[in-house]
Amino acid sequence: MNLDEFESALNVLQAGIGKPMSAEKTEVWYQCLNDLPLPALQAAITRYLCEGDYWPSIAKIRKLAGAAMHGECLSFGESYDRMCLARRLHGIYEIPIAREMLDDLTWRTIQGLGGWTSVCEALTDQRCTERAQFRMVYESLRDREERHRALPEAVRPRIENPKQLKIEAAVLKLAAHFGKPND
Repeated sequence: MNLDEFESALNVLQAGIGKPMSAEKTEVWYQCLNDLPLPALQAAITRYLCEGDYWPSIAKIRKLAGAAMHGECLSFGESYDRMCLARRLHGIYEIPIAREMLDDLTWRTIQGLGGWTSVCEALTDQRCTERAQFRMVYESLRDREERHRALPEAVRPRIENPKQLKIEAAVLKLAAHFGKPND
């Protein structure tokens, strides 16, 4: 998205909120939001104007834009109900079919609980415990997913994997020390 497109979208936000934004603040917002597709930014602004009262934070706009691009994550209850339905319909032996019924986040939650077989073998009197454990794992994964969606691509690796950055720095240092290999 170029600056003109961004300013056009931002004008809608300013008109909706009723307050102008300074040139300095506009530049900061542009630096933090210019990686978003214009339709996602416009959808985020429109949604915020329908739901919010005051100036949103950049983080709030990024979160709403992520939802516009990727959809909303299921609630814990919706996810758990889908897992129970898949378990009831397909049981322990139809794993691929059960997997197709579930979204990725729900499946990752199931893997965090010991896998499909473990979930299917849970005793009926353990369902309250299973539900509580499912909720803890699901909400943790959902929060991480929503944070991941909201971050610009260039920032994700530095925040999510500092060990990888150390490895890359060490490789670059070694490459500089030894030079390029001879072909």
